Amino acid sequence: MIADFIADALKCCIAAAIFYDSPKYSKLTAKQREHLQKRIAPYGSSSNAVVGLCLLVFLLRVILTIYQAAQDIVPAERALHTFALSMLGLTISIGLFNAFLSLLVKRWRFADFHAAVAYRFDLGSGGCIVALALWHLAFITLALTTV
Repeated sequence: MIADFIADALKCCIAAAIFYDSPKYSKLTAKQREHLQKRIAPYGSSSNAVVGLCLLVFLLRVILTIYQAAQDIVPAERALHTFALSMLGLTISIGLFNAFLSLLVKRWRFADFHAAVAYRFDLGSGGCIVALALWHLAFITLALTTV
């Protein structure tokens, strides 16, 4: 009973940290929401492409990991380790590519693209950082436990 209470409290704290600045759940005024949408509008197609790429790679890696483990092509631990590292590599490489573009292209803003991708997931920029940190922590833990 105490463990359930602690688990529920932890879930609520994590959800609050992730969604605290979400445009959908926070109380943005109409002017603030309009400013946010205007600021991230130039990144609409690129953020949609990144979200689609992330979902596609995630789905393909899950299918490949299950197939490799089921067919004994690779031991299950090694397949999970590869899965974790590929998911970490994907999100880190997107962030590095975003930073690289912000250095090369004068009108490209790292924070605005980050906010545009976060907006596609109904998150704010701060909530997206928390979600990515938890995502990386989960996959680092998975990678370390399956070595």
